Amino acid sequence: MTIPGLQGNGEAWHFREVVAGCFRADASESARCLANLPLATWRRQMYWLDVSGMALYLLERLRELALLDFLPGEIRARLEQNLEDNSLRTSSLFADMVEISGDFDAAGIRFSNQKGLTLPVDSAPCSNLRCQMDLDFLVAAEDGAKAREVLEQRGYRLHAVSGSTMEFNTAASRLPTIKELYKPRTQRSVELHLVAQDQNLAAANRLGRARMVCLCGVEVRALSPADHLILQGLHLFKHLRSDFTRMSWLLEFTRHVAARRNDCEFWNEVRERASECADTSVALGAGLLLASKVFDSQIPQGLAAWTVAQLAPPVALWMETYGRRAALSETPGTKLYLLLEAELAASRHGTKPVSSQRLIRFSLPRMVVQGAPGDSAGSHLARYAQQAKYLVHRVRFHLREGLRYRIERARWIASKRALAC
Repeated sequence: MTIPGLQGNGEAWHFREVVAGCFRADASESARCLANLPLATWRRQMYWLDVSGMALYLLERLRELALLDFLPGEIRARLEQNLEDNSLRTSSLFADMVEISGDFDAAGIRFSNQKGLTLPVDSAPCSNLRCQMDLDFLVAAEDGAKAREVLEQRGYRLHAVSGSTMEFNTAASRLPTIKELYKPRTQRSVELHLVAQDQNLAAANRLGRARMVCLCGVEVRALSPADHLILQGLHLFKHLRSDFTRMSWLLEFTRHVAARRNDCEFWNEVRERASECADTSVALGAGLLLASKVFDSQIPQGLAAWTVAQLAPPVALWMETYGRRAALSETPGTKLYLLLEAELAASRHGTKPVSSQRLIRFSLPRMVVQGAPGDSAGSHLARYAQQAKYLVHRVRFHLREGLRYRIERARWIASKRALAC
């Protein structure tokens, strides 16, 4: 099997498939392949392992299988150091979450922590293994102004607004390097997902069902397990419909599903709540289908009928054809998701062509590093240099992937015609 766009990089494809295989029920063959990988391959593929969020999950998985000796000494030492650093970063994030939650409570703000550190252990057995960059909160829309005030008092500044999501950052002079990925970050980030009942009833109900849970001896407000799984499915599907999808998101979703496989009451609850949002069954179906392809996971009995089986045939075909590519790609990803977007639009509203603006972006990207008043001239220059580097990176991405999309679109049309026959 090949993945479009990876045919010319057999080493990368092989490595990522081996890593995925280590998380299947039968990991023996993948483990043998892992043992035969040369150190040079590990060095070249560590970037993907880091940005995909799979590095520390792989370390823990090999520990479970008693196969840590399969890792080259240099790679094992690096991963174990990353785990130690990530544990410190997770502790720092947890402290921020608790403090911000306390301030929100004191201000009478209706909110809940979302995903991240509050994911059920079925999905993420240990938060120290997760690749988490920020904190997410669901907040009642009418309390948005108060929540912003709380964050600004804590040194956060509004960085961007996208729909009902507000992104806040603290000041930083530069972006962290890949070597600093697991270390506590000087720039902290928080996203507020504002919930208005008259605009998003599903999210409002989710917020209303939030409850207190005990994490590390501290009571925090979190979503219910059923709502967590639904949100994981929606989050995964959202990223499948964008440039880049972290493989770790698919793994966490897969583990959550597997842990609840025989819990009929849980799945009845999920189905009932899925009816609150029309996209939920499609998102869950896409996630389940992709999980079965990447991790060879089994779909719980009765679940496929109202999820996978309800996918429009072209949408299911896209998952079969390009889903693995999306899950195993590295940043900045691809534009092949535009084929999926076109099929989703067609299934809902009739044929809808892809806008050329989504192939080539003409607007400048926002600043990737948030400065602070009074920064030195050197700090300003460093930020602008990083912004220029990021701009060149994005231009190359849009040109390369825009061309690849146009080539692949012809193949896609032929695949759909074959499906129709």
